[in-house]
Amino acid sequence: MVVQVNFNEAMDPTSVSGINNGVDSFFANVLAEYQDPFNAGTVTGTWTISNGYQTIEFVSDDACAEDPCGDTIYCLPGESVITTTVSAATVGDNAPEAVGYPYDGAVDVTGNSLDGGNNNHNPDVGATTNLDGVADGPTVDNYAWAFETTNDVNDVIPSIYELRPDLEAEEVELDAEISATFTEDDGISPPGPGVTLMSSSLTSDNIGLVPVSSDFTTHEISYRITKEDLYEGYTETPPQNDSEPMSTKVVIDHGLFLESTDILTWYYEPWLSHGVKSSYQICYYPAAGPGSANPAEDIVPPDCSVDSNNPSCCRGDAEVSHGGDCSVIP
Repeated sequence: MVVQVNFNEAMDPTSVSGINNGVDSFFANVLAEYQDPFNAGTVTGTWTISNGYQTIEFVSDDACAEDPCGDTIYCLPGESVITTTVSAATVGDNAPEAVGYPYDGAVDVTGNSLDGGNNNHNPDVGATTNLDGVADGPTVDNYAWAFETTNDVNDVIPSIYELRPDLEAEEVELDAEISATFTEDDGISPPGPGVTLMSSSLTSDNIGLVPVSSDFTTHEISYRITKEDLYEGYTETPPQNDSEPMSTKVVIDHGLFLESTDILTWYYEPWLSHGVKSSYQICYYPAAGPGSANPAEDIVPPDCSVDSNNPSCCRGDAEVSHGGDCSVIP
């Protein structure tokens, strides 16, 4: 799996992303460390930044399996306690402004050091709890937490549970939210356990928005891809500060749609590819999710019955590949 850290604002990429391979690259502003019954040390791998510079993720360099798309899965040490520490940067007389470059800890895009103590986390993993809301630098404002791993590989394929707007929706507001909420139950209601996603997989290479009109013309539309964490009950508000997200909602923030007229109708197709991955590095393949209505099946809502022979879902129906008239989904 990946280790994911979400910040409340955009961070300076140079301060929170880098490689620690234990040989010639020793990025240490954010560290993942392991301890098993026999050994302890730093987990080597790479920290990347995404989601508008608000999310960082760690992927180890220990190749251990493959996902359904044939991509390599990289594992954390098994049967171990993993402790992750995000270090605050050194501050000077003008705190919270960090001093020195390159920074020795996490800094936002305006140069302010992390106020890690502002969250009521568990200090038992080695970080000092400091609840004054002021960035004081290391080690007072470092943020750390720990979790345990098993030797099992989670191979659950992510599925879409809910789409906004719905399939074949009409008279959609010009600024309507476009989103897809993920689960692990093939899109059948009620939703089961949620699936969180790798933020770094939510890019324009894997997610997009295509406008097409009834006369097959198109227009440019700007958009960006973000994510929202959902918690128990698929709500956006965590029950408590240290609650772990149970699902990810992918959001396509877009410019205004063009309004349809009696002469010209505009259709908009959001699409997601198999490049979208769960936080366990499992690709979205087959592409299960909500399906078109079928009165012969007692499924509410219906699911797009994809399988290895028909892995794509177009307009709510399973297909061999994504294409053709699927490019004009409203």
